[in-house]
Amino acid sequence: MLTDIAVRKAQVRDKPYKMFDSNGLFLLVTPAGGKLSRFRYKIGGKEKLLSIGPYPEVMLSAARDARDEARAGAQAGRDSSLVRRQLRAQAANYERLSTSRRSIIRDIDTNLGR
Repeated sequence: MLTDIAVRKAQVRDKPYKMFDSNGLFLLVTPAGGKLSRFRYKIGGKEKLLSIGPYPEVMLSAARDARDEARAGAQAGRDSSLVRRQLRAQAANYERLSTSRRSIIRDIDTNLGR
């Protein structure tokens, strides 16, 4: 298993490389110096990859918690990456609706001379 010290001391290389933790969680170290937590899992016989977040913004313990949550979801037949995409789409739709509502209210106020 990875430790915070090992992650902090991870050296940049010419090519990206992986530092493995456990149960599908790994840290991808990029040539630019990024350290990205990722979780590899299978659902429906297909291999999937879930990005959890950059280190140190997402600490190793938080990445493990996210992995455990995603793993439980995968065992229940729920695809975490699909759920995340759906939530982002809903948020974008909400933002679009909010923007259009604000513009409608602004147009009404303009037409009423407010």
